[in-house]
Amino acid sequence: MATIHTPVTGAPALIYSPSASGTPHVTVINEGPSAVYIGRAGVTSSSGMPLQPQQELSLPFAPAALYAVASVASAGTTINTNLAFNSGGTQLTFGSNFYSAAVNNTQAQIGSGSSAEVVTITAGGGTGTLTVSALAYDHRTASPVGPVTPAGSAVHTEAAC
Repeated sequence: MATIHTPVTGAPALIYSPSASGTPHVTVINEGPSAVYIGRAGVTSSSGMPLQPQQELSLPFAPAALYAVASVASAGTTINTNLAFNSGGTQLTFGSNFYSAAVNNTQAQIGSGSSAEVVTITAGGGTGTLTVSALAYDHRTASPVGPVTPAGSAVHTEAAC
């Protein structure tokens, strides 16, 4: 049985990858101080299944990879993008230098409601263009983007096949 401890932030983190053989099953335990949300790639706090602190989830048949994400809180002013963006994209363009002070490896939320996702900033500022981790969803022109602070947590997975 493989045991893995994974920190969980506002951006989806891979917590389980099934074995190619046998009948894969997994148990996920939230070891952290705040709720996490479990789902497939691109999971958000709106789309994922909540797992409260110290709560356990056992899946006796888990043939797909699982990801976890923590909830986030706004950490500043939002601004709207100037263009629409497709899933897989990594460049966000703004009409101002709003993110000129962006710091690598911080997080921002793009979109709102069920299409909101948190991305990790990989480069930022100066030109009105922000480089981020690949988008999971399509976003329309004038999508709100703003810095966020993840609640932060950690999960423990035990997998076997």
